[in-house]
Amino acid sequence: MAAEMKMSKSKPEGAIFITDSEANIRAKMMGAFCPEKNIEYNPVLQWAKLFVFNINKELTIERQKKYGGTIHFDNYEELEKIYAHGELHPQDLKNGVAESLVETLAPVRKYFENPKHHQLLEQLEKVTRGTKL
Repeated sequence: MAAEMKMSKSKPEGAIFITDSEANIRAKMMGAFCPEKNIEYNPVLQWAKLFVFNINKELTIERQKKYGGTIHFDNYEELEKIYAHGELHPQDLKNGVAESLVETLAPVRKYFENPKHHQLLEQLEKVTRGTKL
């Protein structure tokens, strides 16, 4: 059951790659499975736990004032607790994690924009997309 819900590189439309554009990251995150209040089988929370908090150590989610305003988390446990209690909507979680990923991966995208690194990018894409070098 959980395997069917995850964001997997075996389905490129659901996997987030380090070279994805900002628009692709946002679109993929918006399409991600993210059940309300569910912390057990939630790939968006897994992205937050394993990527966002391990690299950035924090997460800020911008929301309109009518939806509670901006909310900041200093650790994953705090995010999980708020989400489990229904105090954070799945769409807000997706938006926040997507923006964190966009920001964190920006230097990687910029690096691979340089023509000197295109060959490395091609090799990387072969590996991450499941083909052999």
